[in-house]
Amino acid sequence: MEYPNRSLIDALNDLDKEVTFFDEVPHKSISPNSRLSDLVEFVNGFHIFKIDYESRKVNSPNWFITLELWISEIEKSVADFTSDENEFQPINNFKSESYIETLKGKDPYLYTFQDITTSNDLKDLAKGYIYAYKLFELKEELRVLTKDRQEKKNDLSELVFSKIVWKAGPAYLGFLIDELERNGYIEIPQTSNLNQKAEYILKIFDCKTTINSLSKMLSENSTALSANGRAKMTIKPPLKEKGNKT
Repeated sequence: MEYPNRSLIDALNDLDKEVTFFDEVPHKSISPNSRLSDLVEFVNGFHIFKIDYESRKVNSPNWFITLELWISEIEKSVADFTSDENEFQPINNFKSESYIETLKGKDPYLYTFQDITTSNDLKDLAKGYIYAYKLFELKEELRVLTKDRQEKKNDLSELVFSKIVWKAGPAYLGFLIDELERNGYIEIPQTSNLNQKAEYILKIFDCKTTINSLSKMLSENSTALSANGRAKMTIKPPLKEKGNKT
């Protein structure tokens, strides 16, 4: 084995004091001959990650956005995707180094990390190892949430843009729309002619007719509705009498 530098030993001793202080219980020893997985176990890394995950989820007003930002934060801490979105560019730090080694299926000895100088460096090593396992799980959760959101969005879009089914004939629809508009119950957006008005109405109503046919039904003078049919559909009184502001 390589002989570990003094700074690594000092960093391990500092980490041992920190863990002992917070745990206040006997724990497994850690040394330069320990492996990366031993380090993660020593600092109780996966348990701490779980607590962090649960805390973020419980306290987040929007878990989808929080999760998305957290994943981005983790990715940026281990790799640089700015040059090419499809290319993984490792960052020169301990998180990235242990992340990549773990993804390769390796579990290196701590003494191989010769540049370690502080306990925080060791904690970053542990985080990189954890991210190699947990980043995929977070991305999978985000994928499921994204799929669910899209399905709900599609369902809502289908609901919002579904046409109203008109079951009577087009003559009734044309006369009723004209009657409602003339008596002040509805206001149709400005159109230059009856064809445009008919086209607009057929975007809302599912009626078995054509734009040209419906346009003829939108005028009291050209409707095909019988006198009896008109009497049934006539609206009385108007919503606003002429000269009455109420």
